[in-house]
Amino acid sequence: MNAIFYFDYISPYAYIGWQKLPELAQKTGLHIEPVPVLFAGLLRAYGQIGPAEHPAKQKWMQKNIARKCEEMGITIRAPQFHPFNPLLGLRIAAQESDTQQRYAIIDALMKAVWQEQKHISEEQDVFTALDEAGLDAPALIKQGLEKSASEQLKQNTADAIAKGAFGVPTIVIGEDLFFGQDDYRYIELLLDNKDPSKSEPAQQWLSSEWQASSMRKEMKQ
Repeated sequence: MNAIFYFDYISPYAYIGWQKLPELAQKTGLHIEPVPVLFAGLLRAYGQIGPAEHPAKQKWMQKNIARKCEEMGITIRAPQFHPFNPLLGLRIAAQESDTQQRYAIIDALMKAVWQEQKHISEEQDVFTALDEAGLDAPALIKQGLEKSASEQLKQNTADAIAKGAFGVPTIVIGEDLFFGQDDYRYIELLLDNKDPSKSEPAQQWLSSEWQASSMRKEMKQ
């Protein structure tokens, strides 16, 4: 069975999800296609700002990530800058048609940000990360600077939004969306025909229609 893994290097949760992706593929036999999207594009589509741009969310997120990585044995180091511009690295991965090479590109750039503290907004840092991974950095940089790479990334982001993705990482299997590494266990249940959302109480919950009794702007303390 095929699955799509939507990601952006800018997300530490996408990095965590990426580190656990091989384990998920091995357990489930899924063929997982990694597809780069622009997280900022998803945020714009839903009128949101990133969690790192909200002080309270950032404080919670940092501790949450520390807990997850420590528990799972994942190495993570704070990047030089955050948020940062991930466009070049995303465009390189978006333009790459060979899935195995795309995996190598993504792995190199994820590690560059979240382990090696490289600033992949800079072309030189992208070049170095790809080169150190044994990839053809000059060719890949050239590839990522082509207009077609930009157009492909835009299309990927639009496709993700059309499928209902609102953040990264999101895995899509058919019409089912799974958000974040915490949802990986539900993927396993789905593929084992044990999806909890198929139960009668869950179906009743899912069939309910919500109507607001008052609008937020009308509420006063």
